[in-house]
Formats: sequence, structure tokens, C-alpha cells
Amino acid sequence: MRIVLTSETDWDGWRHATRALILAGAEPETLTWAVGGGDSPVPEASGTFTVPRALVSMAALAIQARDADKFGLLYTLFWRVHAGERLLDDAGDPDLLLARRLANAVRADAHRMRTHLRYLPVPEDGGTRYLGWYDPAHFVLESNAQLLIRQFPRHILSIVTPDRAAHTAGGRLLFGAGLHRAADDETLLAWWEHHRDLLLEQADARVSVPAAEPDGETPRPPDRPPLGQAVLHTASDPGLLRASR
Repeated sequence: MRIVLTSETDWDGWRHATRALILAGAEPETLTWAVGGGDSPVPEASGTFTVPRALVSMAALAIQARDADKFGLLYTLFWRVHAGERLLDDAGDPDLLLARRLANAVRADAHRMRTHLRYLPVPEDGGTRYLGWYDPAHFVLESNAQLLIRQFPRHILSIVTPDRAAHTAGGRLLFGAGLHRAADDETLLAWWEHHRDLLLEQADARVSVPAAEPDGETPRPPDRPPLGQAVLHTASDPGLLRASR
């Protein structure tokens, strides 16, 4: 059975499908998970079940990993717990170890993004929008953006990544298309000025993953002038990119 999710971070969709499939008795090896490409039927199932809070928290992080097998891996963990395994008591379990590596890599990348973000001040409607750029190893924009707008509620932000972009507009957090590559500040600014109205018009408030948790760092305030370029081409951490292997 092919299960299609709306995005790489479709936490709500994955949880809904996982609950229904487990209650319907769909074994992990019978499922194929995909992103985009149309809807897929999920069996109707009544009832519910519980899993440890620690497993849910880990899965909410791991689902943000840039890893092709993450949906099936997490489903397998939930399936096994539902079957009665005391999975979290087995620190050496290979599936659990892999999921923890994914979660830790996402947490580290989210922290790295918050500490590396720099912003360009862009005049807008009598105020200032702060335009930032980051190229993450994993899909951490949505969770980080929710944290950053709580930390800087008085600032108007746009945070651009190759995957997506996050914008504050009218007190709301919106998500839309990103920029595949920003060579430098001038490229980012020219793209924003040319596409700004359409980007904000097409952005929507749909977000599924929980907000990131602060990790003891002090994020750089958006209105602090960057030292050098705002668009930083930092070398990717191989440990983050290969977290699952």
C-alpha cells in the first residue's frame, strides 16, 4: 500500500495515517511512503492507542530529517510499541538507535540555523522587514520559524531556504516557496524585491511540526547588523547530512 503525505514534514498527516494503519493491522513491510503526487486511501479504523511521550517527541524531531526512509522507520517503531514491545528499554535496538540519530541531527541543525541566521533590513510600508537566508541540512525551517517569531515578536521576518520560506505578515506566520540558491546578498535582495508580492500572496499558514525548543543559545537579533554578508555559505556538516548512516 502506498501512503502519500503532503510534505516532508507532514507530522499531522503521518500521525493520522499511522493511527489508522496500525489499528487496521497494516504491517510495516506492506507499506510504501511517499511525498506529493496525489491522495492515497487510508483504511477507516476506530479506536485509539497510546505510545510513550518520549517516543512521540523523538518522532516529531526525526520526521524533519532529510532521510528517505524516515516515515517507514517511525511507523515501525510505533507498530512495535503497539504490539507490546518495551522498545525504549532496549538502548541497543537498531531501529531505535537510527531514529535517535535522526532526531539528534535535526536538533543540532535547528540550533545551527538559529545561531547562523543573519538578516538584511528591507524597507516595507513604513517599517522594516528582516530578510534572512539559511541552507539547512534537514527540514528545520517550520519548527524554527515558530520559535523565532516567539522570541522576536516585534520584528517582521522572512526566512528563506532552498526548500521553503517563512514570513510574518499581519501578525501571522506564513509559509511559501523558497529560493533554490542565493549566491550573495544582492541575489537574495533582487529575488525578494521582484517576487515579494506574489510570495506573500501565495503563502499559507499550514504548519504541522511542533515548534523547536530553545537549546540554550541566544539567537542573533534580526536588527543587529551582520558582520559581512547575510548570505553565509557555511560548509555542510557531514555528520548532519549522514546522520542516518
